[in-house]
Formats: sequence, structure tokens, C-alpha cells
Amino acid sequence: MKTVLTALALALLTTAAMQGIRGSAQETPAKQHRPPAPLQAQRPLTQFDRYFSFRAGQARSYIVHGESGVGSGQNVHLEPIQGSYTETVLSVRTIAPSIRIVEVKIVGSGPYHTDCINDAADKKRPAWILWYVAHDNRVFEVCTREGVDALERNLQSSPSGLNSVDGPEYVLPFQVGATWGADPDTPKREDTFYEWSVEERRKAKVPAGKYEGCFQMIYRTIPDHLLRTVCPGVGLVAEEYTHHGWTNHYRIELAKVTSPENASK
Repeated sequence: MKTVLTALALALLTTAAMQGIRGSAQETPAKQHRPPAPLQAQRPLTQFDRYFSFRAGQARSYIVHGESGVGSGQNVHLEPIQGSYTETVLSVRTIAPSIRIVEVKIVGSGPYHTDCINDAADKKRPAWILWYVAHDNRVFEVCTREGVDALERNLQSSPSGLNSVDGPEYVLPFQVGATWGADPDTPKREDTFYEWSVEERRKAKVPAGKYEGCFQMIYRTIPDHLLRTVCPGVGLVAEEYTHHGWTNHYRIELAKVTSPENASK
């Protein structure tokens, strides 16, 4: 689904890069959101709480739109990419001062912002469960319950256990010019290809509203690239994939955030 993200696979966490969601969203009145005030003390997980908002019962709805070339030779034609899905937080557990595990369920059609759903067999399932694991200033993605259980045991017996794991989805705090995710077994490049790089701070406008102080990051490879926009206090609001040769482009946008209180109504 995303060639750009294979280089990011985690040894312990089978995670990688990201995906998108499209669909033609109806235009809704935009809401203005400002980032939270700067934090003073940086306690364990404070950075995670600053950038991401996860509460049990909370639901995020995403839409996907784009187009892809289908066929070969002179018989190539463009087909629309459209989808929508919801990511619902099932549980949030803080198992140590510096370790938090968020379990989520994804229902709907992609492309998606996770490589845990990456083959035809997966896409036929009615729902998917995956986990975000925050350890100090890093955020990982885990695709299986067995992986989470093993990771939890390792961390409880040795809280520094994640120090040897490469390939976090995010490294906090976000700063323009910061990089992470390069393959430690390959020579260091002069450019920022094949690693995540924070490009700029910017405003973001998506169907869910308008957000300020967001961070745009990119993962570049020779054939393609992936853009993500993360807004403090909200999390991922947009993701955009583009292939540089074959026509394949789609964008995922946050369409709605439903609080636990409203989700039960």
C-alpha cells in the first residue's frame, strides 16, 4: 500500500509509515483551535499529552480522497480513491510513570494512517485493533495483542527496554529540522531521505476545523513521499501520500472528533 514506509519497520513493533483517507467531505463550518500554552515542567509523558489527545471512548472520523492509475501500457486510466473510517479509543493505560498504552479500534474503508492494515486479507476484516505505546518522548505503533503483551512485560521488568528499539512513529518534542527513523544499518545520508523530518509549523484546515501551531513532517524516498500534519492537543489531522512516477495520490483528513460523553448518546 505504501512503498515509502517499508524502511521504517520496527523490530519489536512491526510499525512503519502511514496512510491516508479520502472521500469527498461536505463543507462544514470551520472551528478555530489554538495550541495549548507552553508547558513548564517536562515530566514523563508530558510531551505525549501535549501533542496527542486520547481518552477512552473518544472517536476520530477520517475521510480519504485521491486518485490512482489503473491498468498498464496505453490502457492506463485514473480511478478515484475514496474512503472513510473511524478510530475509537478502547482503553488508555498508564503502566509506569513513563509508559502509556492506548488501544484503538479502526472501522471503515481506507487507505489508512497505519501500516498495521496493509494487505488484502486485512482490508476485508470488519474492524482492526492496534496500539500506540508512549515511552518517555517516543511514540510507537504495535499491530498485535501478543506484541503489546510481550512489550509490557519487558518494560515492567526493564523500563529502558525500548531504548534498543528503532523506528518510532514520532519522537517528541517536535521541532523544525528534527529528524528520526533513519535505518541505523545504512550509511548516513547528506539529505533527509529515508527518515522523518519536521519541515515547518503551519496552520491546518480540515473538515474538523482550523488548527494553529501544527507541525508538518515528511518521509521522503526516491519513488514517493508521505506528509503528516500533527496539531498539539489534537494529534494527527492530515496525511498525504504521493508517488513520483505512477499516478497514486491520496489525502487523509480529520473530519470529526467525538468526545466520550457525546459518543454514548
